[in-house]
Amino acid sequence: MPLPKPGKKKKKDKNVKKTRYCEWCGSPKALLETHCIYAKGGSGPGYTPENTVTLCAGPPNDCHDKAQKYEISREELMEVVADRLGRTFEDIKKTLEGQRRK
Repeated sequence: MPLPKPGKKKKKDKNVKKTRYCEWCGSPKALLETHCIYAKGGSGPGYTPENTVTLCAGPPNDCHDKAQKYEISREELMEVVADRLGRTFEDIKKTLEGQRRK
């Protein structure tokens, strides 16, 4: 994978700007991070609305860390995304399967 050009800013997910709370626990913590359901460095599609969830980072809940450790399953996160986007779980799962790189 090529390194980013010097001075180039990391692309931010628009979902983080819109969502000012943890989509898992509801905490309005100041430190929020975007979690990719399927890692963008692996076979994941990256920052697509179907593949991202805004989660709190740090104590007391640290939902982002729990998702990284699969203590919150991908399926549970897909349910959150489905609710946010007004779609079904099956639709989100099918979309993500189609977006994944082979």
